[in-house]
Amino acid sequence: AEQLVREWKRKLLRAGGALPALGTVTDIHVVCGVLKDFLRGLKEPLGEGTASPLTLLPGAATDIPDDAASDTALRHVVSKLPPANRDTLAFLMLHLLRVSHSPDCKMDVLNLSRVFGPTLVGYSSANPTPLAIMEDTPRQCKVVARLLSLPPSFWRGFVETEQENLVPV
Repeated sequence: AEQLVREWKRKLLRAGGALPALGTVTDIHVVCGVLKDFLRGLKEPLGEGTASPLTLLPGAATDIPDDAASDTALRHVVSKLPPANRDTLAFLMLHLLRVSHSPDCKMDVLNLSRVFGPTLVGYSSANPTPLAIMEDTPRQCKVVARLLSLPPSFWRGFVETEQENLVPV
């Protein structure tokens, strides 16, 4: 599958404006692998960045015991993200929520949070040790699970606003 992931990533990067038909991919793991590889290849995870408010996300998601207060903190932190990070995160959260509800997919929110936690949240240091990776993993999963617990209407607010402002070509 790794070779197919590399091949499809290369096709997508070279496609220019016309994307190749992903419907021809017979193994959904290849599509997921391309997405994870793309997210992993970012200079910094969507949830990180210099002065990015998402560096506060782990605390908002894991240190606040009250769900309502945690949701409020998460919404605030997400809304303060740079627009590109925020909108990409919103689109991805909406997609992952659809995946978690798909009868054809065996990936629930917990499994998706395990898979995407490291690539979306990142680690507590730039070059984590194996011990730091082990310690960060549960926190990363909890952050993504809490993000996925926010209602789709919250995420749609970012994605649909952008779509409404597009000028038809």
